[in-house]
Amino acid sequence: MEASRLGLRFGCCVLMALLMIAPGASAEIWSVGGNDFWTVGVNYTRWAEQIKFHKGDWLYFVYETPQYSLLQVNKKGYEACNPKKPFRNLTTSSGRVPVLLSAATSYYFIDGQGYCFGGMKVAVRVLG
Repeated sequence: MEASRLGLRFGCCVLMALLMIAPGASAEIWSVGGNDFWTVGVNYTRWAEQIKFHKGDWLYFVYETPQYSLLQVNKKGYEACNPKKPFRNLTTSSGRVPVLLSAATSYYFIDGQGYCFGGMKVAVRVLG
């Protein structure tokens, strides 16, 4: 997992550099699941409820590949843990995925490997 933590640090540094380039940027970078990352056994609902997400913030997903995946779905796909017809398949071979919250809306993410049924899904509501 040390390599994962190194990748997290590098990815966060890249995102921080991007934010520093944008004048007047006051965005936050949220590591999904905190120190537990994107994996089974985390209560992502509780995690997301504790944060006020704003337009321009970033979610940063870190997960083990190829065991897990990352899909952005609609609300029905989220509720049913349905990986068919996602808005975006965000799965990467690195397991490091930054996601810009570019609009004031709700975003829904699930694992597409079946772990969603065990709670590996997160919904975030983004404020303007």
